[in-house]
Amino acid sequence: MGWSSDTEFDERIEALLKLIEDRVSQGDAVSLVGASAGASAVLAVLEREPAGIAGAVLICGKIHRPHVIPDVVFDVNEVFEQGLEEVEDALAVLSASQRTRLLSLRARLDGIVPPQDSIIEGAVNKAMPVFGHVPGIGFALLRYGRLIAKFCANSVVETSNRDLAD
Repeated sequence: MGWSSDTEFDERIEALLKLIEDRVSQGDAVSLVGASAGASAVLAVLEREPAGIAGAVLICGKIHRPHVIPDVVFDVNEVFEQGLEEVEDALAVLSASQRTRLLSLRARLDGIVPPQDSIIEGAVNKAMPVFGHVPGIGFALLRYGRLIAKFCANSVVETSNRDLAD
């Protein structure tokens, strides 16, 4: 997402939507993975309901209670604040079917994103045996990489089967 650039959040999401559209038009299956602030970007994309998204994985994402983020974080990164403002709206439009294709991974203890703030009703929510925000992200990518890949692959199959049934 290039969080430190001056580009507005909506412009970043539009660029990501364009990339997704290009990949889907080439016949590729698309799953999204967002870590930390990237979780808000993933949810913002899902809110716009692009065609072809099979599933999504959120790693240590701040989903609930954005008001508990210290202002100093937003002073450094206004775009992250813009992303958090969209999370509640994004969750409101996610269907039960979309939620089953969401995997939310969280650290058992995280001083930046409390574990309860990463839980999404109707999604697959999993606590990882790790403590800390950055270690949680690293653990998810290094130790749960296969789980993430398997979840995404299964989401592709489920989406394909659902499309055939329709």
